[in-house]
Amino acid sequence: MEREDNAGATLEDLFKASYSRLVAGVYAFTGDLGEAQDAVQEAFARATAQPARTLGADSPEAYVYTIARNVARGRWRREQRLAERLQLEQARLDGPLPPSPDRVALVRALNKLPAAQREALVRFHFADQSLEEIAAAVGAPVGTIKARLSRGRAALHAMIDETVDDLRPDVAATVDQVRGDVVAAAGSPDLPAAFRRGRQRQLRRRAGLAGGLGAIGAIAASIVILLGFVPARQLPAERLDGVVVSAAGALKMPTVMPVDGRTFFGLVQLKSKRWALANTVDGGQHWTTLQLPDAVNRWAGGAYEPVLLAPRTVLLGPYLTKDGGRHWTMGKLKAGSPSWPVNRVPPPALGLGEPLTAAPAGWPVTVACVDGSCDPMVVDPATGVHHALTGVPPHRTDGDPQNVVRNGNSIWLKTGEAEDYSLDGGRSWSTRPLSSRTTNSFWLAVNGSYVYIVVQPFDGRTTSVMSSLDGGRTWHTATSETATRQSGACALADGTLLMVGTGSDGKVLASHDHGSTFRGASQRLSPGLLRRALDGTCVVEGGDATGVTWWVADSATSYRQIRLPAPGGNTFK
Repeated sequence: MEREDNAGATLEDLFKASYSRLVAGVYAFTGDLGEAQDAVQEAFARATAQPARTLGADSPEAYVYTIARNVARGRWRREQRLAERLQLEQARLDGPLPPSPDRVALVRALNKLPAAQREALVRFHFADQSLEEIAAAVGAPVGTIKARLSRGRAALHAMIDETVDDLRPDVAATVDQVRGDVVAAAGSPDLPAAFRRGRQRQLRRRAGLAGGLGAIGAIAASIVILLGFVPARQLPAERLDGVVVSAAGALKMPTVMPVDGRTFFGLVQLKSKRWALANTVDGGQHWTTLQLPDAVNRWAGGAYEPVLLAPRTVLLGPYLTKDGGRHWTMGKLKAGSPSWPVNRVPPPALGLGEPLTAAPAGWPVTVACVDGSCDPMVVDPATGVHHALTGVPPHRTDGDPQNVVRNGNSIWLKTGEAEDYSLDGGRSWSTRPLSSRTTNSFWLAVNGSYVYIVVQPFDGRTTSVMSSLDGGRTWHTATSETATRQSGACALADGTLLMVGTGSDGKVLASHDHGSTFRGASQRLSPGLLRRALDGTCVVEGGDATGVTWWVADSATSYRQIRLPAPGGNTFK
């Protein structure tokens, strides 16, 4: 037992030290960060199942990399066969990293190289393996590896030469940039899951070696008996796969989740009445639709709405996908599930984690309702678990996630009687009170250093705008003669303030002077809701003769329609 514990500790050290390098190396083969992360995670599990072989290799890291590459290659082949049967074009290079021209050109050029040259380049430049480690891993002399690197570099330079002027420095810089981007986005491995899966593989292999159906049956019976005494919520999370399907004849798309001006996710109800997660990366011209696994499908269309946590990460009830719906895992449920509040907004399905004094970098902020109270909470994008912030002022808010905005390290919370905000991630808070006797409604708009609080008095004859051009440190107030019933506000990257009216006033209004004056846009989008995408882009839900439509505000005067794969609904997350 002691030897196994020591091996586990050594493997854990290996995994923690090598994870980001391994992900970067596999990414250079796949062009998809989610696939690279999954392949490395599976490689860790397989390495855990055979610790002696892993740690006994000349280079354990190179050995694990070989496993991860083979896993990625096997999955790619299965996906290609599935795509051929469905006659669908698989979209590559569409992972959580935004596709830059340099990154796309580099990965495509690598994929055109002969396999031996590509493997040598990727292992050397992306996975940080030495010549000796590469030679041992592929079973070739060091001199052969040197030759493959030389020929591969020459071919790579020639292929990228058409778009890069200073060839060798630029290619080297692109390699460093791509590798740095992937390492920064790789996150950390799920080591407990890897060790659990490794132990499962060990048990299966030992059962097979025991020989005889009787022995296997006894082991299986023992496992069934043991599992009967384990509560279902304590079982280890298994990965569930989404299935690529056609959205033809889809019934509705009640939830729309914008990442930026061109990337959207949405929950779609298919013709079969099942649910799917749809995604577009080209502004609605093409959609990829992934049917939800059975266990996840049960949570769709009910009280729990999908929540966009990161560009490719979606939480639906207790289930989380980090690759846009290709794979789902069930999070670890916390003990003591909170009760539902009186307004019927469901609490976090996974329960609550430990309270935090500040929001960690990269964690989104939302509103969650627990035991009758709705409060801002940060969500761990790696697990889907919600965490309360300890220093939030005791003002009441409702369950609308649009009432809270995270903008870099600042957090903005719209309550019923004030605007609460923190400029240091939630460690300390300030409040801008609003008079409930004179204020009918107000809206928050944040983008970069521009912050606007748009207030409509009860008299309805004017609009007051409190603005800060330095991220909330200093404030100014402007009043215009604009009289409209507001249904949202949003700020463009250049500081232009957009506002949408309702009913007969339903059009987009724009202010270029921080709220002193407003002008109406030429396009009428009535009735309309003006919301903020994950990256701050302004998106409008409007209506026309065909029903609900969605528009992206490219500027104060230019609005681009997003074509949905099914009739739109009235839910925006």
